[in-house]
Amino acid sequence: MLMASVETPEGNIFCSGGEAPRRIGYQILDRADGEWDALVMIDGTKIRAMTAYSYFGNSKPPNGFVVALLGEDGSVVLVYGDGENDWLEQGENRYDTCL
Repeated sequence: MLMASVETPEGNIFCSGGEAPRRIGYQILDRADGEWDALVMIDGTKIRAMTAYSYFGNSKPPNGFVVALLGEDGSVVLVYGDGENDWLEQGENRYDTCL
């Protein structure tokens, strides 16, 4: 399976602070593995995911929305970018690019 990251070659990692800091990254695959066309890495654990560019259906998506990553474990990671900043959201948590 060939993978191509939509991030820099080193891979952008997104972090959260707070009581339980987490690290999340993702990759969009060049070739899908069945319905799974992305990978999400949460604290070093890889989860197969499918992309959903129309996650909000007919509703207008929030500003900066790029894609939803729907994990095979039921997780949902929303990818955002506004040209200067990229971030992820999972549930109520926001993950900004790690420094």
